[in-house]
Parts: sequence; C-alpha cells; structure tokens
Amino acid sequence: MTHARRRLASVVLPSGALLVACGADLDDRPQDVSDFRVLAVCADTPEVFLQAVSPAGPASVNGWPYTVTATPPPVTLTGLVLDPRAPAAEYTWRARACHGGASGLCDDPDNGPVVELATGRGPAAALAVTFAPTADQLNAWIASRPELSYGSLFLQVEIDVERAATPELPAESLLVNKIVTYTYPAITPAEGQDPPPPPLPNTNPLGFTLTGRDEGPVLDGTAMPLTVRLAPGQRWDTVVTLTGDDPPYAVARFPESRSEKPGYEILEERLFLTFFSTAGEWAQSTVTNRNVFGEIDEIEATYTAPTAPADFPVTLYFVQSDDRGGCTVRPATVERAGPAP
Repeated sequence: MTHARRRLASVVLPSGALLVACGADLDDRPQDVSDFRVLAVCADTPEVFLQAVSPAGPASVNGWPYTVTATPPPVTLTGLVLDPRAPAAEYTWRARACHGGASGLCDDPDNGPVVELATGRGPAAALAVTFAPTADQLNAWIASRPELSYGSLFLQVEIDVERAATPELPAESLLVNKIVTYTYPAITPAEGQDPPPPPLPNTNPLGFTLTGRDEGPVLDGTAMPLTVRLAPGQRWDTVVTLTGDDPPYAVARFPESRSEKPGYEILEERLFLTFFSTAGEWAQSTVTNRNVFGEIDEIEATYTAPTAPADFPVTLYFVQSDDRGGCTVRPATVERAGPAP
C-alpha cells in the first residue's frame, strides 16, 4: 500500500468489530457520517460449528481441549465502507488473521500465528474477504493458546483499508478487526443437569421496524428498497421493534479445576440497532432491546431531516447486530416530501 494517513484510536463497531481510527473522527456523534468510515463488518456466517474430537476421561473438560478433524466451510466478510467526500474513490485492502487479543492487533505476539488472507482493490462496495482456515491452521491456533479455545475459538480477521488520494484529499487508511467464532458444539452437563438444548450456530439478525408516532412514516427493515419521505427539517419520532434473534443457547461454564465438570448455562441474545446518516441528525447512535434490568418495554429513536433542500436525498444506514457477532446492514433513502415546516 502507498503511504497514507493512519488513524490511531479504537472504537467497537456495532458488528462486533474493532476499528482503529484517529481521535478527532471519533467524536460524540458517531452516527453522523462526514468522512472516511468503516461502519460495519459482517460475517456470513458469524459462527461456524467445528468437527473435532477430544480425549475421553478426566483429561477432557466439557470437550476441551479438542482437535479439529475437518476443514470448515469458508466465511465471507463484507465491509460497509463510506466516505461521502469521495463517493467515487477507489480502495485497497489487505486482510490477515490471528487470535483475538486485548490489543486488537495481529502484530501482537500474544495473538498467536498470523495467516495472510487476501488483498483487494476496487470501489467501497466491493470490499469482501473470504476467510477459509484449514483444519491444520485452526489446530495451530488452538495449540498456541489452548485456554482461548474453551467452548469457542475466537479468531480475528484484521483488514487494513486504504482510500486512494483524490485531488482534494490525501490518501487515508483504517484498520478494522472482525471476530469470527468457531465453536465445538459438544457440551457435557454437570451432575444433575438436563441435557442442553440442541446446538444451533449464531445467525445474522434481521427484523427491525421504525414506526412513526402520530401517523408518521413506517420503515420495515425486511423490505427492499427502504424509503421514507420527510420534509426539510421534519422530526421523525419512532418506536423501534427489534426481532430476528436466535433462541436461547447453551454455553459451557469455565472450570475452576481440571477435575471439575462445570456443566453449562443458558444465555439469551441481546439485539442492537445502530444508526448512521449522511445528512440530518439521529438523536441517538444505538438502541437495544435489553438492559441490566431486563427487556425494554418501548424503544425510541428520533431522526431530524436536514433543513436544506439541497441535502436531499439522504442516505441512512441501519446496522442490526447481536452480542454474539452477528450483523446485517440495510441502507435507506430519505426523499424530500414538501416545503420546510
């Protein structure tokens, strides 16, 4: 890659990815998109079940440690990349994989073996990376840090994205990391526990609706294309409905000793909807269907259209995600619907 301005701070994306970016860009309103951003990285599929074997008897705890016996199917990573200042810009990208780690960087030696994946070049919409680790590569990651493979092996795909220079803008690069989960689905119940529910891999959620108050516009995230008509300066107060989560799932409890048979616990997914806009203003950046007190009875979100007619049409981006790494992206268009109020 050519020399480019590098961004330095970190923020967690709604898709379960980590973005390296400069502090000036990571302001209090990430929902306002006015410069070079990677808004999401989604994996298809976000979780892969492994074919593996583990030793029998006291050497094994809840199927761990295990050895992968078959190469799993490939995973496709797709990035939502945007720079409204340079809509026709060309991008280059380089991807590699390692253990997920606290630093979020594959250059960290604690993150185990590094595997180079692919390079690419093209418009932002073309950014896609295939992650297809072999059984031998997965076993090498497990052997390097066995404690990081208990229950699931979380691997990090690091994508370095560079926007080419334009007559108005210097070249600029971002580093974004996406976690892909590889799970050994066998779970041993503790003494007295019923068998766990049948294992089902995580899927990418899709099911959100924004219902405008006082007969305002309704936007159904499952319909394409998504369009909403608003007057310049119009405030769109909505009630948000989030659906599309997976059923409750079993997670192996980590043992406190080698001899312990810790069993499992049942968890429920938490869903999120994150908002972005190229003009106008969202009052919040993210909403969720659950907090520490339980289910949220009414989820609200407000968007105010830009006042200048020249700012129409506006593009909105919705990223629906869960707390297991699943995500789905939906764009919507805001069309002008009459004079300013």
